[in-house]
Amino acid sequence: MIKRFRKWVAKHNHKVQGYIWIGLGIPTILFWKDSVLWVALMSIYANAEASFSAENAENGGGLTDKDKEWIMSVIRESKDE
Repeated sequence: MIKRFRKWVAKHNHKVQGYIWIGLGIPTILFWKDSVLWVALMSIYANAEASFSAENAENGGGLTDKDKEWIMSVIRESKDE
């Protein structure tokens, strides 16, 4: 069970990090009220966004197989020149 969980976390590392950063928004609001709240929330947002963007990039960025083939053909052609 633990091995399966660790394998899932390893596969979805960036997604897990993104949700952790979102979860940190709650203590930011509750415990750090006297700080510059906007800066703290934007920092958490930036970290979450970076993690979700990395997850998306790791999974091919939503490109179809046809898009990937076209990109690879352009790369091959540029190497031939």
